[in-house]
Amino acid sequence: MSETEAVETTDEEIEEVESEEQEPEEDPTAGLKKALAAERKAHKDAARELRTLKEERELASKAPDEQALALARREAAAEATTAANARLVRAEIRAAAATRVKNPALAVKLIDTSAIEVDDDGEVDADALASAIDTLLADYPELAVTAPGFGSADQGAKARTAAPTQLSKNDLESMTPQQIDTARKSGRLDNLLRINH
Repeated sequence: MSETEAVETTDEEIEEVESEEQEPEEDPTAGLKKALAAERKAHKDAARELRTLKEERELASKAPDEQALALARREAAAEATTAANARLVRAEIRAAAATRVKNPALAVKLIDTSAIEVDDDGEVDADALASAIDTLLADYPELAVTAPGFGSADQGAKARTAAPTQLSKNDLESMTPQQIDTARKSGRLDNLLRINH
């Protein structure tokens, strides 16, 4: 074997090893996405804290009656925001559960909404929402929407046994004694003979 062939073989082996080592993960950017989401959350939390500190400093510079009024306004705004966010979370649960849960209204009642946050922009935490629905379905698997099955052409009639058609007195007039006896044995005269099953 020449040196060239040995090098080619070695190069091919190296390429195979490199390609095996570089097999793509399911989502190579998943770690970056999580880090970015955490960074955004930290930034929003810091901005919220900075606003609170500015409001506190501004409030301290006001007269006592103005402070009381500003605190009442702040408290009312916080209550209104909390109520609006709760409605928003319930609506998002209903929407997200519509395709996964048989009864989305029941899902709203069963899911603990305290872990589902709404950011300052009014965006519901989609990951927490999906996790809450997953937890609900793990706890109550009977609530999960099942794939629609296909029924048979008889639409369930197969399970029922059809009652024999009943003959009337007029039908008997045109029948022979043997036909009448056969009809009696097959149950087609039960109504006339008042036989209950």
